[in-house]
Amino acid sequence: MYVRPVSPQSIGGVLDDAIKLYRESFRACWPVAAAAAVIMGAIGVYLTLHVLGGVVLNPRAPMQILNEYRQPNVLLVYLADVTVRLAGYGAMMIYQDALAEADGTPSMREALGVMLGRLVPGLVATLAWWVVITVGTILLVVPGIYFAGALCLWPVCLFVGRAGPLKSLEQSMELISGHWWRVGTIIFLALVLMLVLSSIAGVVVGALIGIFWRDLTTLQLSLQAVGVTVSIFTLPMMPAVLVATYRDLKLRREGSDLAARLGALPSG
Repeated sequence: MYVRPVSPQSIGGVLDDAIKLYRESFRACWPVAAAAAVIMGAIGVYLTLHVLGGVVLNPRAPMQILNEYRQPNVLLVYLADVTVRLAGYGAMMIYQDALAEADGTPSMREALGVMLGRLVPGLVATLAWWVVITVGTILLVVPGIYFAGALCLWPVCLFVGRAGPLKSLEQSMELISGHWWRVGTIIFLALVLMLVLSSIAGVVVGALIGIFWRDLTTLQLSLQAVGVTVSIFTLPMMPAVLVATYRDLKLRREGSDLAARLGALPSG
């Protein structure tokens, strides 16, 4: 059972809190995850069919695929994917944070309402985040990697902390300042767990399709179907990890602020 921590936790403690949050919130989160997974899966199927239609088997496939992804309709589909993903993550984060804070059971309906009110600022923050990461990567790669870690908590700052688009990026950097490697380790371990779960299912289905059908399009569509199923279970994981990390860093910052104020008091 999840118990709200009153002091900063170790990396293992934060991950343990995230797992507990995930388990206790799953009953409310899975319908949201399922809806997001189905929509994103449908988008994936559309892109697969759109790009595979006489393109993949062509010797000029790389450039043709690139041109396909530059088409306005494909860009709009990607925008829809980002919006759905952001909405799902936002609603689950809000619910999981309320679950961590409240004594009773929060309402997913209320979480969805709050998420809708923050969705447009979230899209603006997503664009700003993408620009920072892209520019940092183009300049020298390392800045892009640094900002990817330093800005990873912006969705929680925006949806849970109610910060504005740019303020959420700033707050993420402030919270993670001095804890970049620690937060990076937590996120990395969570991603490895999600990747392992997805890969096991994908390898099994891919092997079966490869043995019996040997058809690239069928393989891609089958993997999309597996991805939708697995996403129902994996999508709520990262919001729980981000919420647990956010709350841990808030405790650390509050402790540091308190220590600084006590240190500034006159002795005697």
